[in-house]
Amino acid sequence: MVATESWTNTQKSSLQKKVRYPESILAEVFTGMQGRYTRLRIIQLLKDEPLNANQVAHELGLDYRTIQHNIRVLETKNMISRVGGKYGSIFFLSPLLEDNLDVLNQLIKKVEKKLESKKTYNSCLIAGQS
Repeated sequence: MVATESWTNTQKSSLQKKVRYPESILAEVFTGMQGRYTRLRIIQLLKDEPLNANQVAHELGLDYRTIQHNIRVLETKNMISRVGGKYGSIFFLSPLLEDNLDVLNQLIKKVEKKLESKKTYNSCLIAGQS
């Protein structure tokens, strides 16, 4: 009986641990591909409330097909989930992404820091050419 309790406790603790999203997958989807800003904006919207693709397109002021493409990319990488049929599908953040929003935020900060340092470097170069 003690062995069964121990196994059950081990099993419970492993289920309670968060599954970490590899930063490389997040980087691929949000920094290395065309549409990265659109996908980030979609994630920001869906973080607040589940929406269908038409609502997302309207909120972002983008073409419906653009949103459909980016939603497919996010779905393929298990970052969002859908409920419902084709047109009326409602999208929301996947539990895996919800558990890893901190990793995504860290990645965004790294990218912003790199971009900011490039801006500073470029402004120095431009200023030096006068």
